[in-house]
Amino acid sequence: MYSISRESQAYTLSQSFTPNHHPVFGNLPTTKSIMGDLPPDMNLQYMPIAIRRRYPQVGNVFYVDNWPFVAPILVTASPSTARQITQEHSLPKWPLLQNFFKPIAGKYDLMTMEGPLWKKWRNVLIPGFGAAYLASLMPEIVAEGLMFCEVLKERAVSGAMFQLKPLTDNFTVDVIGKLVL
Repeated sequence: MYSISRESQAYTLSQSFTPNHHPVFGNLPTTKSIMGDLPPDMNLQYMPIAIRRRYPQVGNVFYVDNWPFVAPILVTASPSTARQITQEHSLPKWPLLQNFFKPIAGKYDLMTMEGPLWKKWRNVLIPGFGAAYLASLMPEIVAEGLMFCEVLKERAVSGAMFQLKPLTDNFTVDVIGKLVL
């Protein structure tokens, strides 16, 4: 039964848009090859961009099949398609997403909510992301950005190697803190 469903899954994926799909190994060889060309500490969220650069024919919507590590993932790089999936129809979310967000956000968070509960909380929070409201906050955002640029200039002038991620993490928290508090 297991091998039949895997064969069926491989056939289905090979018939749809997926980069260089192997009937047994899925996209594991492709993923391994792409990751070998990238820095070892690369953020995995960059992987869809790297796949599209190497395989432009996959288009804006494609599957990545890294079975047996994870189930096939539908990737969308199109804002209009992402809007349809997440807002217009609120399709079911990837089950592992909840496992990822639960330690950070607890049981309820906008990223993993479904259906009417998601819609209710999205409608509550959406005014905070309106263009006019964000435009009114622009002076504070620009001020934080200028301070961040100064920090980067100081680091660049020193000539020493430094990790960019902690600085950008701090910048992000500074901006959010300034806007929320």
